[in-house]
Amino acid sequence: MLNGRGPRVKRALTETDSKDAPPKFVAYEDYRALYDHVLKLTRQVNELQACLMETCSTKVSERLSSACPMAQDPPAIGEPVFCHSNNDVFSFPSANGDESRPTSYAEISSKNLPKPLSTLSIAQEAAKMLDKATRAVIERFPDSKDDPEQEKRDLEFFSTFSAKHGLPSPSQAHRHPSKTACRPLKLQFASNSDRDKFLNGFFKAKNADPSLSSIQSRPRARRDLTREELKKLYESRKFVYDNNLKEKSSKFIMVDIEYKLNKNPRPFL
Repeated sequence: MLNGRGPRVKRALTETDSKDAPPKFVAYEDYRALYDHVLKLTRQVNELQACLMETCSTKVSERLSSACPMAQDPPAIGEPVFCHSNNDVFSFPSANGDESRPTSYAEISSKNLPKPLSTLSIAQEAAKMLDKATRAVIERFPDSKDDPEQEKRDLEFFSTFSAKHGLPSPSQAHRHPSKTACRPLKLQFASNSDRDKFLNGFFKAKNADPSLSSIQSRPRARRDLTREELKKLYESRKFVYDNNLKEKSSKFIMVDIEYKLNKNPRPFL
C-alpha cells in the first residue's frame, strides 16, 4: 500500500557534521611546569609582601594588606589521566611478549616532573631579592685586581663623593668576580630609598663632578639585578647601541633595563 506523503527530505549536513574538529589537549608535563611556576611566583610574592610589611610603617602595612591580600596557593592538580585511544597511546610489549600495554603521553611525560619547591628555597630567593634592593652597582670604575686594598679605596671614594653631594653613603663595597678589566663594584646601602637617592645623585653629578667625568672609562651606575633582569639589560643595551650607530644619533636611550625614544637626540659618537 502506497503512502500518500511525498518522499522524505534528507537533512543537509551541518558544519559540525562535516568538520568535527578533534579536541585539543596540552601535554601533562607542560601543564605541570606551568602550575609549578605559578605556585613558585605566588609564594615568592607572598614572602616579599610579608617582608615589606615587617619593614615599612604601620600605615603603609595596613594599606598594603587591604589593597593586596595574601594570595592562596592554587588547588593541587591530580595525577595524569590515561587516555587509551589510538591517537594518544604508545604500545610497549609486555614481559612475556604476548600483549602490549597502552601507555598515555601523560604517563611518559610525568616521569620527568620538576621537584616540588621547598619553603626554604622560596625564603632564600626572597631574601636575595630584598638584599639586591639595597645595593647599587658601579660599572667600568677603575680597578686593580692585585690590590688587596681595592675595595677599601672604593668605599672611601664613594663615601667622599656622597658627602660632597649630600647623598646617602654606602656601608660596604665589594668587587664582584669578573673577567672584565674592571670588575663590577657593588655598594651596599641601609635601605632601598637610600640606594635610589644615591643612584639619582650619581646620574646628576657624573658629568659635572671632575672625580668621575675625568675617568676615561666613563663609569655608570645601576641597581643590582637578577639574572633575568641582567639578560634583559644586555639585550636592551645592544639594541640601543646598534640602532644609534645606524642612525648616527642617540635616537634611543636606556631607562633602567628598558629603552625608549629620545626626545632630544644628539649626534652619536
